[in-house]
Amino acid sequence: MDPEELLRSPDQSVIDRLTSAVVDRGVPTLLGSAKDTLLHLGRTATELSFGVLTPLNRPGYRLSRFAECFRPLARIIATSPDFTWWWEGARSHRVTAKDIGTSPFDDLTEQSHWSNQPRSAQTIQTTPGPIESLESTMAVCFDNDTAFAGDNRTLPLAKNDPCGQGLRITSPSDWQDLLSVAHTVVTDDGRLHDWSDMLGTQRKWVTPDWQTISQSFDWIELTLGGFLTTSYRTIEFDGSMSAVIGWTPGATIFFNGDPDEYLGWASMSSR
Repeated sequence: MDPEELLRSPDQSVIDRLTSAVVDRGVPTLLGSAKDTLLHLGRTATELSFGVLTPLNRPGYRLSRFAECFRPLARIIATSPDFTWWWEGARSHRVTAKDIGTSPFDDLTEQSHWSNQPRSAQTIQTTPGPIESLESTMAVCFDNDTAFAGDNRTLPLAKNDPCGQGLRITSPSDWQDLLSVAHTVVTDDGRLHDWSDMLGTQRKWVTPDWQTISQSFDWIELTLGGFLTTSYRTIEFDGSMSAVIGWTPGATIFFNGDPDEYLGWASMSSR
């Protein structure tokens, strides 16, 4: 279903088609296997990260008028015991090979990348797993610099890597709490262009100051539920706007672990 084509139809036609799609395909998928559900979430994440669907999240965009059509899906994800872990976060962490030692930056101050998921030479990214036959959610849920086949190159987080104190993002208010700890104004022209193209021009964009935050927290996790409620939408903060852009769904970023012990494995697994 092409959303742009759909939204050119009369209102009642849009409501009828969305309601039918939710009942016939959406609900059965959610009530099916976790793998299939994650696959659909992954496709949505990819299309959001490439900007195909992101304009649909702009304030006042016509799709927002039909939000009630999706209520059955939201209710299942919010209340079903099968989706509790989407909100509570990873029960076990799998280190992802693709983001170990791949960042050229020594610290977390760099803004030149369109994504504001924190990455540096010292960070460790994990995703939840195993999930059914999947090594981790990274096999089907990922950002747009991952191969479209997904990535099964994962390893359990070493027991000596400290979990420590962290913040779990499940809603826009959690992101606002994070910004309250430390934030910085987005000044990079490339990032400003990409964010404004996705979500509309704003007077001022702000993003977490990861370098400062890493001194107070050992990790930040964007839960799968948090990805749905928080990513690729404008989030008001103290008169400015922010957004969660380019994150891997379900990712936890560890700031104070030791990536060196994974570097050899990550290098070998990429061959």
